Amino acid sequence: MQTNDTMNDGCKVTKRSLDETVEPFSSNGAVQERPDVVSDEPEVKKMLMNCKTEERNPLPSYDCASSSCDQNAKDKSDCEYFKAYGELDIHRDMLADDIRTFAYRRAILSNYDKFYRKVVLDLGCGTGILSMFCVQAGARKVYAVDASDIAEQARAVIKSNRMEEHIVVLQGRIEDIVLPEKVDVIVSEWMGYMLLYEAMLPSVIYARDKWLNKGGYLFPERGHIYMAPLSDPDTYEDKVLFWESLKDHYKVDMSAVIPFAKKKLMERVVVQSVHQDSLMAAANRVFDINLYTITAEDLLSMEGHFHFECFGRNTIHAFVLWFTVEFPGHIVLSTSPYTDETHWQQTVLYLERFDVSEETVVHGLLKINPSTINPRYIDINLRYDVHGRTITRLYLMNDYI
Repeated sequence: MQTNDTMNDGCKVTKRSLDETVEPFSSNGAVQERPDVVSDEPEVKKMLMNCKTEERNPLPSYDCASSSCDQNAKDKSDCEYFKAYGELDIHRDMLADDIRTFAYRRAILSNYDKFYRKVVLDLGCGTGILSMFCVQAGARKVYAVDASDIAEQARAVIKSNRMEEHIVVLQGRIEDIVLPEKVDVIVSEWMGYMLLYEAMLPSVIYARDKWLNKGGYLFPERGHIYMAPLSDPDTYEDKVLFWESLKDHYKVDMSAVIPFAKKKLMERVVVQSVHQDSLMAAANRVFDINLYTITAEDLLSMEGHFHFECFGRNTIHAFVLWFTVEFPGHIVLSTSPYTDETHWQQTVLYLERFDVSEETVVHGLLKINPSTINPRYIDINLRYDVHGRTITRLYLMNDYI
């Protein structure tokens, strides 16, 4: 059994290792001139003229005040989602995450043979940084697709980096856009909290099936979700035992609130950073996603089993989950508590606390499915057995956008 997810054979990304990458572009970061660029290819020029939907046939904007967003829950959730990603702060947070951004940079540049003279789709391009990494790796053409209004900022950034001849920004959902050609590589930063929150993966699957050439590549190509029992007395004291402590402080007994405080703590999913020393058993890999083979139907109901043998005497307050994704070349981006912190942090499911000793067994089943209220939200069904008891809980992951 693995002691943690860092035991994978893949190459872990660190900021130091990224600076050692041999990059197929000039020392000042400018793209080197090549005889095969699009500006010298009339046929591709013609296709690009047909592809510039933002100039000729604008796609519908995603304005939450628009009546089209009231058609059904999917339309409304898309509307809210794209509106959130039209704001700059969320992109600042992602770009400030060195672990995330450098992982993509290294994955793209160290696999330059897969990008050189190739056509790339950057799905959910945001401010366009991954598209520019692809050009630096030698991509002939990049179609940068984003349905939010941040696409306008991507155009400005790309132009200021003199890459507009290589990158075409298209604003709209990938399900609504018609590209002029199929692509050799799909790059996408689709991961949400606990990997699957925000439900962008179905769009990647759609793009894969519709636009990826046979034998093409996906960046990333695999995803894994890990799980471990967690001891977190500080949170329990702050959220639950606080109400008991008020009697000594104010001479008024507020302990009647404790059952409600427990209920509120245990019905919500909490996104926070946890320390590796708080993990009370070796992590289990509960989900393994192969992006080349997974279908949208598979995502409607996912199940993973877990079996833990606890390290020693302690109290378990929660289960903690995190994810990794793998790129071609065994490059791994990890959100594990055993590695440097990312903006995804970890995902915590609080429980009715229970005591364990060395080799106490905790086992069960974790189910994940899209929320019926909003398909970009997640419902998490947990069943676990400990000390001869079977406990089931439902957690709603529904308000982190």
